[in-house]
Amino acid sequence: MKGGDVVLTLNSAEARRWLSQEDVTEGFLAGFNGTSKMRTPMLTVVAEYIPINFNPNEKGSLLSIEQEGGLDKGSIRSAGWIRPLERRSPSQQYAHMKIRFEDKNQANKAIRDGLFIGGKMITIRKDIQEPPICYKCHSIGDGHYASNCTIAQHDICGHCGQDHRSAQCPHPSRKWCSNCKKPGHGAGDRSCEIRQQRLEAWWKANPEASYRYFVDDQDPRTW
Repeated sequence: MKGGDVVLTLNSAEARRWLSQEDVTEGFLAGFNGTSKMRTPMLTVVAEYIPINFNPNEKGSLLSIEQEGGLDKGSIRSAGWIRPLERRSPSQQYAHMKIRFEDKNQANKAIRDGLFIGGKMITIRKDIQEPPICYKCHSIGDGHYASNCTIAQHDICGHCGQDHRSAQCPHPSRKWCSNCKKPGHGAGDRSCEIRQQRLEAWWKANPEASYRYFVDDQDPRTW
């Protein structure tokens, strides 16, 4: 690949788990230039409404999730809160967390059965990638964000469609959509016909995003 990377495709989950063993990985990488590292794509799920007294960085916390959920030891590669701690409200009691797996079977088991975290049963869902939304021009699925927007010279308000930031709108109740160019709703309204069309086109181009599970050819339950 460009940059000298090598993509290795294994023929089974068992082979991937075997290669992931520390001693096997070290021996495998020794056959390259001695400085190579192996990166495995992560499968991310979202755990919802976890008590905030749970600490995903505490030693043994991930192991306890695996044991309580009947998962393989070491199957959870990492976990962390979605929103930074400093952005929590003083009265907040629950928060969402992302958990990353390497193995589809383990990730799908967590989605199917849920996980016991922080003293309560937690619903788990696949982390679905949403189409890119530019909060400068409010286009959807065009592949750009506000930082590299070339469509609008100035910020377009998501409420009224005028040339100012949405947070600074002097009349947010006067709705006008910059996508469909019609009054009655803002650019972020999911009932907007143009928004629905662009979302539908994005889902068609990314079909796996519509599945509840990570699709596994060997497991019909994930289809």
